[in-house]
Amino acid sequence: MNIKGLPPYRSFKGYSYVFVLLLIAVLLIRFPFFFRDYIDRDESTFILMGQSIVDGYLPYIKLWDLKPPLLFYFFAGIIFLFGKSFLAIRFIGCVLISISAFVVYKMLKEISSKKIALLGGVLFIITASLFGNIQGVMSEHISIFFFIPALFILWKNHTNYVSLFFVGLLLGCSMMTKLNMAYPALLLGIFLCINKLYHENIVKAFLSGFFLLFGTLLTITITAIPYLLTSNFNVWWNSVILAPIAYNPASSLITKLVLSFFVVCAIGVAYILYKKYNHHIKKIQRLYVLIVLSLIGVLISFIDAGKVNGHYLIQVFPFLIVCLMIWLYNTRFKNYISLKLITILLIITPMESYVEYGTLANRLVQGKTLYNEEGFEIPEYFTKTHVNPNNILFVDYHIGYWLMNENIPSKAMTHPSNLYREALFPYMGIHSSSSEEEIFRIFNIVKPEYIVGPDPDYLFSKKEKDYPLESSIFDRLLISKYRLQKTIGNAGIYKRKI
Repeated sequence: MNIKGLPPYRSFKGYSYVFVLLLIAVLLIRFPFFFRDYIDRDESTFILMGQSIVDGYLPYIKLWDLKPPLLFYFFAGIIFLFGKSFLAIRFIGCVLISISAFVVYKMLKEISSKKIALLGGVLFIITASLFGNIQGVMSEHISIFFFIPALFILWKNHTNYVSLFFVGLLLGCSMMTKLNMAYPALLLGIFLCINKLYHENIVKAFLSGFFLLFGTLLTITITAIPYLLTSNFNVWWNSVILAPIAYNPASSLITKLVLSFFVVCAIGVAYILYKKYNHHIKKIQRLYVLIVLSLIGVLISFIDAGKVNGHYLIQVFPFLIVCLMIWLYNTRFKNYISLKLITILLIITPMESYVEYGTLANRLVQGKTLYNEEGFEIPEYFTKTHVNPNNILFVDYHIGYWLMNENIPSKAMTHPSNLYREALFPYMGIHSSSSEEEIFRIFNIVKPEYIVGPDPDYLFSKKEKDYPLESSIFDRLLISKYRLQKTIGNAGIYKRKI
């Protein structure tokens, strides 16, 4: 079978062709978002933390955010090599996604057909690139980039201690970019030891667990070494270990019950499918158990957090996709999978990308730069009006700090919502003990000349929904001490009047 524009499937003589195909698919879907300013607050925060490292500061010293340090070093490395480049950051993100998709393909190819495997890789690309605010480079993308290869190696070579040590390194990297991956990593480690104990002996169970744990702890320890060498270990301990423990977003019992229900359903469905198909393909048994344990671990982390944001699901989709592909391969539906179907899927799914391509085309016709949205327009406005960048506080569109080489007036606002998470204040290294105290410090002591916030129509409504009282205090002070000077898109620029 040959599809115009694609090489014959049988001509894929090596994996390089598949990887290039997946990379092209990722780039076509994500390229128009390379020029967007503010896809997600988190990505902007990671960029600011990375820039702080490039400027010579360890994470959490000058700026602070509730994420493990390896995540920030990833962004720092890109900024160090390529400078302040959105294109570089988002291209590297595409490469990471394509590598993860390729590992999914390789995993599925071992237990199914090439077409089923390719469909799985394409589905991973789509679910990691579309639907919501995931077109930027998120911590979930990076954590999965480390976790999926670890899972693959653990499946294929669990008898080699060197391989287990390497798996531990990868799991540690995954955890040090997104801490919730400790849950699936723990389940995998427990399964490995129990499986070795049951099928072999206690010595091999101990050695397997030791090398896996040693690799994981080594990665974590390496992130702490710079703090030990600079007598700042307490900063690492407070920010990486204690702060995540203390942070527990308010969530209703109903939310946790619903999430628990989904976990129970996942276990039930997994067991039914396992019992139905394990006697057909013996080699999928171990992989299937590893996949299901990983899925359960991630879902448990969601229950512990008490909420599920859209980008969290990036950590769920790979495991669901592998389970789905295993099911497809063992049913008559596999007969309908073809390159034509995969091509159609790639054509009709990225509607968000087509809209963004249209935006870029319209800007070209108007003679405008491709870089678009308020995150670029606001710094351009301040530059044209000769405003001192050190006198600006960004409540929204805080990527403006990066574009204007500006210092953030409050460490608690590296990620703007951290201003309202007062449970984290003891670990940030700031003097304020409450959100209200820090808000009053900003307005009465720091006194930024300009504040970039929401459009006036959205004050008291478009603020932090989990912290209505604290955000309303901020809005009241904004109205009383500042006047609206200009509206740019959905952003309001407010100038201090008293």
